[in-house]
Amino acid sequence: MRTHSATTVNNLLLIPERGGVELDASDPVWRSLDADPAFWRLARRKVFQITHPRRGRVRLEGSKYVGRVRLSGVTVEVNAKVEGALEALLAFATGDSFRIERIPAPATRLGRTFSLLAASFLSAVSRYVGRGREFRYVRRSGRGTLVGGRLDITKTVHLRARGLGHLLAFERDEIARNTPKNNLIRAALLDLERLSRVVPIGDDALATARGLAALFQDCTDAEVLFGRRDALVRRAELFRSTAPSDDEKDLFALVSVMLSRVSFDPLDPSAVDVPRMWLLNLERLFEGACRQIFRELCPPGFSVVSGSERAPTIFHGGTSKYRANPDFVFENASGIVVGDAKYKEWTGDAKSQDLYQLLVHASAFGATRCFLLLPAGSFQAIKLGRSQTGAETWIFGADIRDLRGSLRRILEILGVLPATGLTTVPLAEASA
Repeated sequence: MRTHSATTVNNLLLIPERGGVELDASDPVWRSLDADPAFWRLARRKVFQITHPRRGRVRLEGSKYVGRVRLSGVTVEVNAKVEGALEALLAFATGDSFRIERIPAPATRLGRTFSLLAASFLSAVSRYVGRGREFRYVRRSGRGTLVGGRLDITKTVHLRARGLGHLLAFERDEIARNTPKNNLIRAALLDLERLSRVVPIGDDALATARGLAALFQDCTDAEVLFGRRDALVRRAELFRSTAPSDDEKDLFALVSVMLSRVSFDPLDPSAVDVPRMWLLNLERLFEGACRQIFRELCPPGFSVVSGSERAPTIFHGGTSKYRANPDFVFENASGIVVGDAKYKEWTGDAKSQDLYQLLVHASAFGATRCFLLLPAGSFQAIKLGRSQTGAETWIFGADIRDLRGSLRRILEILGVLPATGLTTVPLAEASA
């Protein structure tokens, strides 16, 4: 695992994915983090690992997740070990690709991950509605032939003096839900529908937002419809700071996000915080993105599945505990190709254990061709030759910034797609 000396600029601490940095135990940055319970909560949840390699030194290790969090004025960022991977793979991420933690993170301009905050906001509003919306009593006056509340003697006498002896005046207390808090939630729900025209939040989320907005129909006034959003944001922050419970604090923090129209994308962090941090497993996302693109590129007649959908046993006539499970299985009438994705830094080579695993997969599936796939800065293709198990074997480096183009070239080399003459490249032969 890589170790770097920690460098902090403007209270930004960078930790490499699957790597680590060392700090002096007396460093103000470490002392701020050490005193923050949220930091240790993330450590318990395996986002960071903290060790003490020697006296007076502290080592912070990144896990399989990348993400960014603001803790006690320090922004801690676990950045991708493959340069450009986060920006390239984020386009393939769906809502369930992210792990969300209720810890503040630096805000950014409105972006694609806004949909995650929108989902958190709608969930918080749903919980609030489930507990019962805030209400107040208002006194309303009425008159009629029957008393519908407390009899108002004075007004009844006035009615009789006017010759309306058949009418009675009365007052009654009614429940009203157009409180300042509910009005803010209504404003945020209306803004969310407007923002859905700019940033896709998903049909299900939009339907939920409209349903909740209908529940708050009685909380609409001129300020909700036409008031300045910055004034509403300040009011939401006031409610957040004085909220009696953590759930309510969280709700109005998210209301503030909706009205501020900010996100928490990986670029351009501002001085503002949002009440969430996202974590993304790029290893899993790289495999899923490649499988998705392979399926889109493969011609009719080819199936592309994960090896777990078939998982043949490795041993004949013995234990069935050990099964082959490659990341990609290509199959048509002419044969089978298997491949494994390894989210590792490209070095122009592969680890022996990765190749041994690949060859066992290929043999278990009866594949005639197999390959390892790694992210790289440019497209690379290395032919290793025919293995002792009989499979032609390659190592491919896919240009992380042009994943689709690289995977098309791989399929051409493997013979799954016909060569166009435009995307083929000479293969490098592995050195002895």
